[in-house]
Amino acid sequence: MRKRSDRVLTADEMVNAVENMKGMEGVFIRELRVESGFGYISEKRVDLFLMDMRTSKRNVRTAFEIKRSRNDFARELRKPLKRWAGMLFSNKFYFVAPEGMVKPSEVPEECGLIEVDAAGVAAVRVKAPWRDGARSTWPFVASLLRSALKLQEEGE
Repeated sequence: MRKRSDRVLTADEMVNAVENMKGMEGVFIRELRVESGFGYISEKRVDLFLMDMRTSKRNVRTAFEIKRSRNDFARELRKPLKRWAGMLFSNKFYFVAPEGMVKPSEVPEECGLIEVDAAGVAAVRVKAPWRDGARSTWPFVASLLRSALKLQEEGE
């Protein structure tokens, strides 16, 4: 199933691969908290979140969950509520995994799959279906703005 390679991709390399994919346009935010504040729900994070800033593209919001191992992916299948944070405010949800680690038939119908090869090139293997997603809450907006401010400060 999984192609053998001496090199194991890091989560950072997988995120970089997604950010460099053709057609992925907008603002990427890594490790986005779903709400502000503290506590179990407020501290749920999305590995990578993309918001397309073009209203002509319906401001599509896409969440990405990085899966580096079969065990991690299997846990996700056993506990689908783990991905609720990513699914809640997004229109599309993708698992991102090393090439060949996940069979397309294993991907839940509400999700998509992006594979990253050993060279760090990402490609969509299973297209994520469109979902309307929840309307943004003020705590979510605050978390987005906090993340954007942090990116801006890091770039200065």
